[in-house]
Amino acid sequence: MSIAAKGTLHETSHRWSLAFRFFSTAFSSVFSKSADDQSRVAEPQSPANPYAVAPTADANPHEPIHPPHVLLEPNSPDELVFDGVITEADVRRLIPERRLWFLLAGLMWGIIIPAFTGVSLLMLFGLPGRPNATPEYFGAGLMLCVVIAFAVATQAISPKRRTKRVLKERPDLLGRAAGKFTRGGLLFWDGKSLHRFNHHYCWQAKRIATGVRVPLHEGVYTQLYLANHLFHAFDLETWNSLREEWHQRCLATEDEASQIADNVVALGTPPKDATRFSGTVNVPYPVDHGGIRRSLGWLGFLLVFFSVIACVSFQSDSMIWAGLAAIAALYYLHSFAKTWKWLSIPSHPWTWQQQGWIGAEEIAWATQGNAILMSRKECVRASVHAINELPVLCWELESGRVLYFPRDNFEDESDWQRVIPPEAAESQPSSTS
Repeated sequence: MSIAAKGTLHETSHRWSLAFRFFSTAFSSVFSKSADDQSRVAEPQSPANPYAVAPTADANPHEPIHPPHVLLEPNSPDELVFDGVITEADVRRLIPERRLWFLLAGLMWGIIIPAFTGVSLLMLFGLPGRPNATPEYFGAGLMLCVVIAFAVATQAISPKRRTKRVLKERPDLLGRAAGKFTRGGLLFWDGKSLHRFNHHYCWQAKRIATGVRVPLHEGVYTQLYLANHLFHAFDLETWNSLREEWHQRCLATEDEASQIADNVVALGTPPKDATRFSGTVNVPYPVDHGGIRRSLGWLGFLLVFFSVIACVSFQSDSMIWAGLAAIAALYYLHSFAKTWKWLSIPSHPWTWQQQGWIGAEEIAWATQGNAILMSRKECVRASVHAINELPVLCWELESGRVLYFPRDNFEDESDWQRVIPPEAAESQPSSTS
C-alpha cells in the first residue's frame, strides 16, 4: 500500500472514531458536570511531563523579552516560522471537532428536535379522553425529555462552551507563541521556556483552514493552537514537504538515545560550567484516587439513570427506548468496572530515558519525544529522596510538575553534589553523605 493510501485510510478511520466519540459525548454531557470528563475513562494520568508544558499564562506577551538565540538564527527556506500571541478566539476556531459540531447542531435543530417535538405534541393533544393512555403519556413525556436533553447537549459541546471549559482548566494554553517548524520537529518558545517537540509530535499535528493544532498528549484538547495570523508566511507546499519528512522519520528505525541527544542539541549550546546527566528514571507514580472516586460517582449515576430508563421503557412496551437505554447502561457498567480496579492500586511504575545539562542559570532536559530549556528560577522547591533505594533530586516547578535527577544519571559524586541546591542538601539520605 502506498504512503498516500495509508494516509487516506488512517484519516478515514480517525474521522469515524471522532464522530462516534463526539456523538457519545453529546448525549452523556447532559447528565455529567463536564462533557470533556466523560469522553474518556478515568485512569491514572502519566507523571507530570515537564517537557510538554503548554504556553505559560505568566509570560507577558507585551514585555520586551527576546526569544532564545536558536530562534534568532537565520531561517532556511524549508522552515515555517511563527510569532505572536495565542488568544481565546484562536483556540475556539481551532478546537477539535468544530466542523462536526456544526453538522450535529444542524442535524439536531433542523431535523431531530423539531421532529421529536412535533410527534410528542401530537401524541399529547390526541390522548385526552382515551382509555388506558398511560403508556402513551409516558412515551410523549419521554420524547420531550429527550428533546430537552438534545438541546442542552448541543449547546454544552459547542466550540465556545468547550473552549471556556478547556481554558478554565488549562489557562496556560494562552500566551506568547514564537518558534518554527523544521525537518527535525518543532521549536516553541512561550516567553519563558524553549520547548522542542520531535517529528512524532509534528506528524500528528493537524492543519486546517484556520491554523495548525499540535497535540501535547495530555488530553484531547491540550494542544498548541497556532492560528494563521501567527505565521510570517504559511506556505502549504513547505508544510506538505515537512510532513513527508516527519512521516519518513517516524517510519525509520532510530536509536532512542540518538533521538534524545538530537533534542538536547536542538535547544542550543550548553554553557561551559554545565553539568551533564544521562540515564534512566524509574519512579512510582501515585494513582489519583480522589479523581477516580469522582469519576466513579458520575459513572454510577449514569449507570443507574439509564438502567431505570430501560426498566420503565420495558414495562411501558417501549422496546426501542428500552434497547437504547440498555445499551447505554451496559456501556457505563463496563466503564465503571474498568475504573473501579484502580482504587486498589496505590501507584504504578513509570520509567523513561532522559538526557540534558544543568547550568548556573538554566536547565535543559530531554526525553525521546520532547525537551525543554528553562530557567532555574522556575524551580520553586528542591529536595532529595530515596526512591527505589536510590537518591533522587526532585525539583518542583511553578506549574506543580516535578523534575527527577537520580544519582546514577551523573558521571561521578562531584557532579551530583554540584547540582544539589543548598536548600536540598539537608534532605539528602544519610547513605549519600
